[in-house]
Amino acid sequence: MPNLRGNFDQWQRELERLPGRIDPPPHPAYVLWNYQAEPYLKLPAGVGGMVGLRFCHVLRPLLVDRWRGPGFCCILSPDVLGNSWEALSGALLHELSHHIQHVALLGRVALARHLSAIPPVDDHAALARQWTRDGPPAEPELLQLDSTQSKMHPPSWTRLAIHVAARAGRHPLDVVIAHHLKHPLVEWVEALGDEPQRMRHQRLVEVAFADPPPPFAAMAAAEGSTHGPEPAAQAMQGPGNGRGRRHTGQGKEST
Repeated sequence: MPNLRGNFDQWQRELERLPGRIDPPPHPAYVLWNYQAEPYLKLPAGVGGMVGLRFCHVLRPLLVDRWRGPGFCCILSPDVLGNSWEALSGALLHELSHHIQHVALLGRVALARHLSAIPPVDDHAALARQWTRDGPPAEPELLQLDSTQSKMHPPSWTRLAIHVAARAGRHPLDVVIAHHLKHPLVEWVEALGDEPQRMRHQRLVEVAFADPPPPFAAMAAAEGSTHGPEPAAQAMQGPGNGRGRRHTGQGKEST
């Protein structure tokens, strides 16, 4: 755990290394503080984090020399989450689990098509005004794949978050899964059994597609949600408007 004492530039670099350690091989990862992203997106009051598949493309002008190609990109607010490594890294892992959700749900071909639909950004001032007025860009394909699932955190997301936290190590699971569950968190962990250990060398997208242990599947079915992103299943959806995932600092999710 780095002792950064408010050095947010170094903190940013440390956070951007986390996804590659959890789900190798390393892929580009970008973290923007809320005050850096505000020319394009102002997080709603009380929202501590947000992620979207298109964020890295639309926010690219803010990344400048950090750009290494498309990848995971999230916005975090230390003002909401607090100035601690545990809180900020926990929020990043939370958003990373959503990112993996999206990638698994869309698949490689659909994801490429989804990202290629982003229009060229020529007038960044106009884009900033639009984002401030309307919020971040919608993820229409996610809504189309699942127009009935309104939960941001179905059991399939909880499963991924447990895997992410297990790989990260020393990150309290209740910080990563900072939202209210229908069943106690310990019951979800027990239902997964040794799966995080057995599958620790597999890509997390592969985990998303694999059948979960029967106890976990039974709990998921009791909540009316299937375990994974296959087309016939209930997909993993964000807020009702299909916009980026939002993580609050009070253990709740903002819509």
